[in-house]
Amino acid sequence: MVDEEDGAELSPNLATFLTKRFGTLTSDKKLKSKLELYKRPADCKVLTAPLTNKEIWRTPKTPAKRTYVKLTNVQKNMAKATIAMAKCADELALRADYKDKLTSLTDAMTLLGHTHKSIINLRQELMRYALPYDFAICDATTEASDTLLYGDDLRQNLKDAKERKRLTASPQVQQDNKYRWPSHTSGPFLGRGGRGRANLSARPFAPRYKMPKQH
Repeated sequence: MVDEEDGAELSPNLATFLTKRFGTLTSDKKLKSKLELYKRPADCKVLTAPLTNKEIWRTPKTPAKRTYVKLTNVQKNMAKATIAMAKCADELALRADYKDKLTSLTDAMTLLGHTHKSIINLRQELMRYALPYDFAICDATTEASDTLLYGDDLRQNLKDAKERKRLTASPQVQQDNKYRWPSHTSGPFLGRGGRGRANLSARPFAPRYKMPKQH
């Protein structure tokens, strides 16, 4: 990756402060005190990390949840940083002599907003690999609400996701899926003996779906 082009220098004190803050982690105690300073505005509920719908959250195993929680906490911290910028911008907007200084702040919030949405998509993508098919069908096209990762109406969103998948599947894939053998028949074709040699004395499994006749 090519290094970024340098711009004008900052004041020495600010440059030192940023170098320290971006080079080391803040202690948990100090981080908590900073986060508590910035409450989400009542008229801007999107400034938070949406929770995972409870129907989905209880499905993945613990290891997957640990990684997922860490990413969600990063998103929460980013939302708090945006709130701090928004408060500053709101105060400066009231002063005519500072209005031309707002561009940098609004640019920063635009970049943070883009990152916020990207993290939502990433959370959905990561969660998809730990979910059963009925829930994994949800993808980055599933719109999150202000408070829930998969929207307020999960049932409808699942239905919409299945319909999108059906419409985007190629005709050949749709035909293959129509005559696919059920998953419980995987393994030995003729018997119930599990993996290894088939038990030929056992009764063959009957297919759940009627296979097309050969012409």
